Amino acid sequence: MKSCKQCLSYLMKVIVPKLLIAAFIVGVPSYLLVIKSCSSDWLTAAMTAYLTIVTGGVIFWQGQQLKKQLELQVLIELFKEWNSAEMRKRRAAYDKNINTEDELNKLEIILEYLERIGSYYKNKVLSKNLIWDTIGWFIMRYYFYNTDNISKIQAKWEDDTLYCDLKELYCHLLDMELCIRKIDEDKFNAELNKQYIHFIQSEKS
Repeated sequence: MKSCKQCLSYLMKVIVPKLLIAAFIVGVPSYLLVIKSCSSDWLTAAMTAYLTIVTGGVIFWQGQQLKKQLELQVLIELFKEWNSAEMRKRRAAYDKNINTEDELNKLEIILEYLERIGSYYKNKVLSKNLIWDTIGWFIMRYYFYNTDNISKIQAKWEDDTLYCDLKELYCHLLDMELCIRKIDEDKFNAELNKQYIHFIQSEKS
């Protein structure tokens, strides 16, 4: 059985837009008939207000659809980059135990990519739900395993604002993870620590 949240989401995304479009289609000819057959000023004004509201609703819905298309386009481009040969090479070489400047520089490229997603989220180009459903699994693990390395990079550049957008996105994804899975943060952290070797192996494969 669908949850109330799922039902409400379905109502807002599917039912309401269809009702608005139907109302617009029915309202236009009705409005023209009223204008021609009725001299009542208040009824004409009411129909004008009605059509204005419906038109605004349709325009808003169209705007939401365009936003979704843009969001999907951005996500497709991000996935192309994430799975590119160069990025796969860097991900395959990843290890959280960084000992050299060169290794830290290579990690920076991965983190800069993830920071860009955090910036897209912060500026509402990408939604939290879509990120969590797609690349959120990687974001949470790369951030969790590299908190110490992020501190090293911040110290290196003397800038503690580096990766702030990534941190904000991680915190929001973490809240979502804990809520959906109904677990506490300590248990989730323990899971990630236990999964580290498997994560490394999967990135190398």
